[in-house]
Amino acid sequence: MMGLAPVKINLQLVDDKVKFIGQSETNPDRPITFDYVPPLGSGDGYAGIELLTMSFAGCVSTAIVGLLKRQGKKVESYKMEITGHKSETPLSLESIEFSATVSAAETTDQELAQILDLAEKISPVWMAIKGNVMVKGKINSK
Repeated sequence: MMGLAPVKINLQLVDDKVKFIGQSETNPDRPITFDYVPPLGSGDGYAGIELLTMSFAGCVSTAIVGLLKRQGKKVESYKMEITGHKSETPLSLESIEFSATVSAAETTDQELAQILDLAEKISPVWMAIKGNVMVKGKINSK
């Protein structure tokens, strides 16, 4: 069965601790530095939980804005504030809370609630963490 192209990442250790440089084959000129806080790391990069939370924000926001545009809405502005809550033992992402604010003319709060429900069903990152990370989010109109 032929599907979409796989996601390919190259990761390389670049110091004597746990600092890595990761590059996507689709964006090789945009490396990302991964690291962890001292003493295990040097704190010179993103922790995995930060990147997972950022990935969630980007993926869900892409779904929300894309769905609005598909409905013919002109999105004038969009922003999301997101917080990932960590659990200590074992260290994990326990929950995510987010609030998105969108300005799109002639869009009702009910339409935004429907968009959020649909975004939950089509966002690959949201689907990947479902059942493992509690998510609480809302969309506000500006």
